[in-house]
Amino acid sequence: MANAPRKKPEPKNYKDNADRFNQLGTIRLANTLDQIRLVGQLADPKAYDYVPAQVDAMFAAIDKAVAEAKARFANPTQKAAKAGLDLAALRK
Repeated sequence: MANAPRKKPEPKNYKDNADRFNQLGTIRLANTLDQIRLVGQLADPKAYDYVPAQVDAMFAAIDKAVAEAKARFANPTQKAAKAGLDLAALRK
């Protein structure tokens, strides 16, 4: 699949925890930015049909996930929440 996220094996030979953070952070950030770019491609009205409520819900979910990730850096013991979004339910 051409638009699939990069599936690089996570290296296991780290010098220290800072090196591990840098290597994994670089890979995960690149994958995240690729996926956000793909979400942006959904804006093409010639290829997709959507309503504003769906767009608002998508970006609200992204904003919430970013806020939760930032909060985890402020409070590292906080657990990540799993979330899903049913965009089809918003078409009504």
